[in-house]
Amino acid sequence: MAQTRCPAPPPPAPPPPPLLVSALPVPNAAHQALVPFTVVRRKNYRIEYGEYGLEVDPTEGGRIVEFSLAGQSIIVPVTESPEAFGSSLWTSPQSDWNWPPPPELDRLPWRVIDEPLALVLQSETSEKLGLSVRQRLTAEPSKGSLLLEYEFTNRSAVPRRMAPWQNTRVRPKGLTFYPASRASYAIKNNTLVLAPEDNIAWFKHEPDKIKGNLKSLADGEEGWMAQLDDRLLFIKIFDDVPVAVQAPGEGELVIYVAGNGQFVEMENQGAYQELLPGAEFIWKLRWVLRRLPDNIASTKGNRALVDFARKTVREVRDQK
Repeated sequence: MAQTRCPAPPPPAPPPPPLLVSALPVPNAAHQALVPFTVVRRKNYRIEYGEYGLEVDPTEGGRIVEFSLAGQSIIVPVTESPEAFGSSLWTSPQSDWNWPPPPELDRLPWRVIDEPLALVLQSETSEKLGLSVRQRLTAEPSKGSLLLEYEFTNRSAVPRRMAPWQNTRVRPKGLTFYPASRASYAIKNNTLVLAPEDNIAWFKHEPDKIKGNLKSLADGEEGWMAQLDDRLLFIKIFDDVPVAVQAPGEGELVIYVAGNGQFVEMENQGAYQELLPGAEFIWKLRWVLRRLPDNIASTKGNRALVDFARKTVREVRDQK
């Protein structure tokens, strides 16, 4: 009788590829504890420096999906707000594209570009706007900050007028504030009017008291905007934009409040300008996260909180 053999078992599946870690140079010995490094995952890309972490999803419009300190992220993830999450890059005014935002910037994949000291992503050219964007994210260990650079290029054959626009979605029940000497704009789509108190505009998010979507457009001062989530202070730092060069029908600073209570949008816009065919410009801003000292109350109107934010902004701007 012929012998029969059981088929040999299939070889074991290869293990998943390891995380790729590439160390970045240490600026100097004093900052040894803040050595940044880049971790490349199967999908998302991540920068870590000291206790700070940043994560970007290139398949979802190149949006930033985490900015964290000691594991606590200020940004709303997709698991908490599936329809609106992370931090996106758009163009202003919104009247150029109405809704939804240009898919090449907001939803379609961005290409990751290999650079040794930064995380760089490139969008496709917007069919409607004729613009493309390159996003460069660089850790600044000596400042405890993140440098964000957006390079806009006019790929069309005609001039384009636009302003850069960053939309960052933060968690509910936080406290948003920024320097201003006058109330937010009294225009038709401005449904949340904020009147400054001692030259600071405040918005305390209380989702249980909000019945629908709210929006506030305003002119800020000093070039920063802050969000307090529990004891975590998030500050955006940028060049101040005078009213004369803000995009038509828009504002330098925008707060959008979702009626479903899942998120608040912290938005800032750059100067409105013309790009000739083939021309490009770079918009720069910085992000900072700090743990609020125990002796400072996390309450609306607290001048010690404002002083701490201003001190942090000065330190980041002044340090070389």
